Amino acid sequence: MFVSRTRTIGISIIAISVAAIAVGMTEMTLRLKERSETTPSQRWHIKRINDQKFEFAGDPVEIRTIEGDEARVELHWRDKQASIPVTGRDDPRLKELTRHHEWLRVLIMVQVTGGETANEALEAGRGDPRLVLVGRAHAPGYDSETWGKIHRKKWVYNFISATPDGRVERSESTFKELEKRTWQFTAAMITTDVNKRKKATFVDDGFEDLGWSWAVARSGVLGLVIGLMVFGASFVRSPREPEPSLA
Repeated sequence: MFVSRTRTIGISIIAISVAAIAVGMTEMTLRLKERSETTPSQRWHIKRINDQKFEFAGDPVEIRTIEGDEARVELHWRDKQASIPVTGRDDPRLKELTRHHEWLRVLIMVQVTGGETANEALEAGRGDPRLVLVGRAHAPGYDSETWGKIHRKKWVYNFISATPDGRVERSESTFKELEKRTWQFTAAMITTDVNKRKKATFVDDGFEDLGWSWAVARSGVLGLVIGLMVFGASFVRSPREPEPSLA
């Protein structure tokens, strides 16, 4: 009787779990399909600039380093000028912009979709091209070489962004405030050590779109494992106790 009951419980758990997996996987498939159709895969083609003088949108650009008590890096483009403070090591012995390599990057960014190239995106009138200066500063209020490095969520990123229509904008954001799938996030992570970066992956961004379907499918898999264990246990017989001796 006990064996039969255990086997029945195991079969019931397996049946319910298989149904949960089927429902969860079906809903997950539908949600992923909808996500891929409404949110095309986007990425940024990035050109890193190490020269102090170059061109952007057909006009010359110059990046100047101003030394002194208020050391800063200045962008000069068309009739616009903007600057960000020097917040890291500045080694004048190094050539061009590599003197700021520890904390600053100068980038030309073009947004592309799927497998298209930057030129294809630009020729199609897309791409949102922009010139970006991004500087990383350790957490303010702490020693930059000790606790300032540790408090990563309080790191500050200073941005200068220039677009072909002539706009030049200055902004800043902490590490914690950075939003994934934005040019600010992408640029900031380039200035950040690999082992300190936020990850913009399917695991981070996709699971939240799956909603309850992921939880149901996961519970179904767990239940299936338990059900198989219970069902298998019903075939295990306990060793018989030795019969009493008649001697």
